Amino acid sequence: MVSRPLKAAAPSEPRRLSTGLSTELATQYAKHVGEEPAILDTAHRHGVAEADMLHAYRHPLFLADAGQGVTMYIGPARPGFPLLEIGVTTWYEMTVIIHAMPARAKFLR
Repeated sequence: MVSRPLKAAAPSEPRRLSTGLSTELATQYAKHVGEEPAILDTAHRHGVAEADMLHAYRHPLFLADAGQGVTMYIGPARPGFPLLEIGVTTWYEMTVIIHAMPARAKFLR
């Protein structure tokens, strides 16, 4: 039997820190800590209250890169349930919430 060196599998997901944040998203999150985001009208499309959006933004369980410069903050609404997905981006050097709805399964895996 010929032994072959094992090949390392290509990472299918970004490297995660112990908090569940990828290093890139953790850096981005650290920039926005303590900063109150503006909430655009598009964030109201699914009927999530602004107070729930801000609670999920301030207390994320994890972040997900949604592409095109949007980061999804997955966090609880004020009563602790449901989990919300909050789409956050930077617009003219200002943090804005552009999307909010109950978290979909693809962000909860």
